Amino acid sequence: MNLEEKNKTTGGIENDDTQDNEFLKELELLGKEDSANEELNKTLTEEEKQREFNRKKEEERKAKELAEKEEKARKEQEELELKRKQEEELAKQKEAEEKAELEKEKASKKERLQRLASEDIKAFKEKYPDIDINSFKNDADLYKQIKTRWSPEGESLVEVYESHIDFVSRVSQKAKEDVASAYAKKGTPSLRGSGSSSGGIGDIYSEDDVKRIAKKMPTMTQKEYDAVIDKYLRSVAFYSKK
Repeated sequence: MNLEEKNKTTGGIENDDTQDNEFLKELELLGKEDSANEELNKTLTEEEKQREFNRKKEEERKAKELAEKEEKARKEQEELELKRKQEEELAKQKEAEEKAELEKEKASKKERLQRLASEDIKAFKEKYPDIDINSFKNDADLYKQIKTRWSPEGESLVEVYESHIDFVSRVSQKAKEDVASAYAKKGTPSLRGSGSSSGGIGDIYSEDDVKRIAKKMPTMTQKEYDAVIDKYLRSVAFYSKK
């Protein structure tokens, strides 16, 4: 082999080595870039994980906060509802108590009036034992006076009766005894030897009805009370003289 050929051959080898070295350098550079990329990717992945973690934590915090607000609102609503029910219950209770007290007062008033009326009739009978109270209903004028003027808390039956006798006596110019004779019991001699008795027992309740009505009076309405009181008092007066 001549020198020229040798040089060509050697030069070719040297060129190959140079190319190989450059290739290796490129590979090394690529390897470094890949490592750098991996590190970068790894860093990005960790950051993403942290961001994801933080996001979930924030969502959990907000969800918890919302749940707490909803729970607080629910409890407040329950408290308001409970308070409303308690107020309604107290109002109903107060209304029932006031109604019961009113009924008690009405019953007490009726019982008192009934007691006073019975006492008034008893007082009349003691003063005028020969006068038939039931006969008063046969005299429209006297009966009207009794209904409008007689009251256990106002004029007594004696006062109304005596006022009527005095008025009729003055108007008719008759003696009071003669006027009173019209209301005398049957079989009673004339209070002045003249005049006549009238009336009879009139329209009265049976004794059982009197007892039943007396028990019912405290719970009667005013209308029921007004409807029976006249006949009831006549009945009481009639049976009390037996």
